[in-house]
Amino acid sequence: MSRAGASCSPGGRHNALYAVDIGPDSREVQARELVRLPLDTLHSNLGVETVSWDESAQRLLVGQEKWPLRLPSLRGNPRVEPIWLRQDWGALFINDLASVTTHAPTGNLLLLSEESAMVVEYDPRGMPVSLLPLWRGLHGLARKIPQPEGLALAPDGSLFIVSEPNLFYRFEKPRAAARPGTLAGE
Repeated sequence: MSRAGASCSPGGRHNALYAVDIGPDSREVQARELVRLPLDTLHSNLGVETVSWDESAQRLLVGQEKWPLRLPSLRGNPRVEPIWLRQDWGALFINDLASVTTHAPTGNLLLLSEESAMVVEYDPRGMPVSLLPLWRGLHGLARKIPQPEGLALAPDGSLFIVSEPNLFYRFEKPRAAARPGTLAGE
């Protein structure tokens, strides 16, 4: 069984996406370019920052960090299709994009901003649904999460965030409050 992987060129300088087939007995891999991404940037270090596979929509999300912050996706053939390319990201709580993941049951996207120290959940139309500030004193944090860089959702709804230098955080949804005559979470 082979697996396909994707890689962006070093530093995002060429904004190209490559496919790599890796089988159980692979000793060497050959990269083949899938597509050049139309990501203009003002700085060589502000290209592709994150990629994430959206299983339910069968698409690869490719996040451009900022200037401008963009989130195109790739499906099938592959072709680039921008998903809710917005001009007003600054008004939507985040200054940059460090990581993205999908909440499969709803199709909502969770975007992690390193500069804003915030996770924002957006519905499929691009409207904000919820916020998770990663600041001291909130959600059990003794201090602000320094340089959050990646996030992932577990099937039980737990949210995992990795931060530099080598810090790992787990956030769980609060259990439902007990109603009279019931046990919490029933």
